Amino acid sequence: MKKINFLSNPEDWQKRLDITIAKYTNFSRNKIQHAIKKNKVKIEQKIINKCGFILPAKVVLVEIEMEEEKQFKIIAQKIPLEIIFENQDVIVLNKKMGIITHPSITNDKNTLINALIGHNKKLSNLGLPYRPGVVHRLDKETSGVIILAKNDQSHIFLAQQFAKRKVKKEYLALVHGKLKYQKGTINSPITRSNIDRKKMTIAMGNKKGKEAITHFEKIENFAETTLVKINLETGRTHQIRVHFASLGHPLVGDTKYGCLKADKFLEKKLLIKIPSLMLHAEKLEIFLPKEKEKSVFKVPLQEDFFNFLKS
Repeated sequence: MKKINFLSNPEDWQKRLDITIAKYTNFSRNKIQHAIKKNKVKIEQKIINKCGFILPAKVVLVEIEMEEEKQFKIIAQKIPLEIIFENQDVIVLNKKMGIITHPSITNDKNTLINALIGHNKKLSNLGLPYRPGVVHRLDKETSGVIILAKNDQSHIFLAQQFAKRKVKKEYLALVHGKLKYQKGTINSPITRSNIDRKKMTIAMGNKKGKEAITHFEKIENFAETTLVKINLETGRTHQIRVHFASLGHPLVGDTKYGCLKADKFLEKKLLIKIPSLMLHAEKLEIFLPKEKEKSVFKVPLQEDFFNFLKS
């Protein structure tokens, strides 16, 4: 028998227990439901024996005890890392464009977690089985500051802040077109697309979505593009990309929600290739365990992004 613990996050709130456990583990739905009925699952130390139990709208500790179907072992890799801060509780990095935050069942190599394990870094056990230490993520194409937990206590401490929206996250993005507004807020709920389950979309009509709020400020208009500073109030999957695409200003280099024709036009005009998605997590403000004041971590644009911006 093996015990697995994980913390729910806002994306799990108001979801079925069996579906949520399936998301965090590699157990079959059948086996998960069997374990729930056999009193092998606890939430905040209380046994839950209903598969359709709806998770509360707060961070909770879920514990499950069952025989493991397949051992998931993270491969240690010596991938270069840019560590900007580290203590006994957390590690803060400047993530490069093109690296995935954590491994999955279908992709077990070349991620930030593989690199951290390869550098013998300790991480919390609450992101099991393949997300140790992960309290938030950045898309593969997005560069910038990311924080991970090195022990379970700090994981809970950080996760609570993200869930309660006490973390300030600022991004820089280059979008297509000339943005008319100097400042603005996009408040449009987001849901998973019925057409492509790997994509998110604005919830329309009677379809319910999750609240998504993006604040932005224009930094500079260029001939074909606009550089914007973005502050996220919520942290939905692909939120910035979906919101700006909905305004008719998709992010430059966005192959999922962007405009390939506009990207190619820009490359031809500037005689330089778009290196990746033009989105950078520039600043993170968060309370660290045992600290009374918020810590601020800021990282500059990566060279590829900066050179493209100069052009």
